[in-house]
Amino acid sequence: MKETRKDIKRERNSEESLVGRAHHAFRAYVKAYTLKTGQKHSYKIADDKRSASILDEAGGVVLTRSIDQFAAEGGRVRLAFAGLKDLKEKVDGLFAAAGETADVRYNLDILEKSATLSVDGTPVDNSALVSILGGAYKTPTGANPVGEAIANLSDADLLSIEGWEKIGRPVSALLYAELSSAEEYRLEAAAAELRERAYRLGLIRRPREEQADR
Repeated sequence: MKETRKDIKRERNSEESLVGRAHHAFRAYVKAYTLKTGQKHSYKIADDKRSASILDEAGGVVLTRSIDQFAAEGGRVRLAFAGLKDLKEKVDGLFAAAGETADVRYNLDILEKSATLSVDGTPVDNSALVSILGGAYKTPTGANPVGEAIANLSDADLLSIEGWEKIGRPVSALLYAELSSAEEYRLEAAAAELRERAYRLGLIRRPREEQADR
């Protein structure tokens, strides 16, 4: 059966979407291997875009997987990073509002499948995180999907990529909903602020023309 232009376009968009999600995994692996070995690492996508490899400083292959596999990992990493980054910003803001200072940091290691948010060097546990955040994520309707996600996680979950993915999912859903609403009602200042937040969290890619200006 002859492919139509729509079929070709759909296939190309699907391929680009997979590679786009895979990039989150590529960057995480490059960083993890670089920190682990002290040598710069990079990645290379095969010409047919069906697989990719992580390379060491000499160009040797240390890991090869299909694009599908990298894309699946990349999707999880993307959401985990969104959860970590957004909660870091939220916790920083809450400490600042209280006139206090704290060293709030996050870390994600794709090789160890670990992810942590720490305050003054100590990874936060469930009770500490719930206590710090309070109702910070409550919506105007009183719902708090991010708070509920955190409450359902164990302390061990808060040390894993899988756990932070579960936090990043409602974080991203709320942000997308707020951005869509702001754009629908043409609240340009609010939309611009929300879009900038989405860029920071890695949920949407900054347009190339804006990247060139930064």
